[in-house]
Formats: sequence, C-alpha cells, structure tokens
Amino acid sequence: MQPGNLNKKVYFFNFIKQSDNFGGFKNTRNFYLELWANVNHKGGEIVDTFGKREIDRQVEIILRNDPGDSYNINIGDVVNLSASDSKFDYRINEVFLINNDNYLIIKGTQGSKQ
Repeated sequence: MQPGNLNKKVYFFNFIKQSDNFGGFKNTRNFYLELWANVNHKGGEIVDTFGKREIDRQVEIILRNDPGDSYNINIGDVVNLSASDSKFDYRINEVFLINNDNYLIIKGTQGSKQ
C-alpha cells in the first residue's frame, strides 16, 4: 500500500468507569490515539425487528504499524471517523497485525447491535 492511501484521520477512544457522585458509576469516553488510515466501507445490513429498522455498517481500517509502535488498540474500543460527531463511531470487533508489511487491519461495526 502506498503511503498516500492513508488519507483519513481516525480517532480512537476507550471507555473508563467513573463515579457519578451518587454511589454509582458511568462509562465515559476517553480519547487516546489519533492516526492516519485507509478507511474502506465494506457494507451493511438492514434488519427489521418488530417494525423498527436497524442498520449495521461495517468498516475496515488499515493503519501503518512500525515495529517500535505500541498503539494498544483493543477489541471493544471505539474508532471514530470524525473527531466531534459520535454518529461516526464504530465498535472495534477484530484487530489483525500483518508483520511482513507492518500494517494493522481493524474491522468495526456501527449500529444498534454493537
């Protein structure tokens, strides 16, 4: 892959448990990484459940992973294609490391069945 194909900026978030000051906890998004990537939308599925339509979209993200880098990207984290709008959130389902080419492939899903 040519470096020019890594032309979309993606943002990574994980969730941390925080006290809500009422004896309970809430999950809060925590930004931890911003990288350039190649983003490919792989398709989606429209599911009709009890008269309500739900759309699941899949995305494949390819990142450059140099041997010294330690990104600590985990399954269950969120990758966002826009820094300010949460409607572009994708839950990370799969992470693959290609050692020969030094690339990291991430597959994620956006939708109500995350």
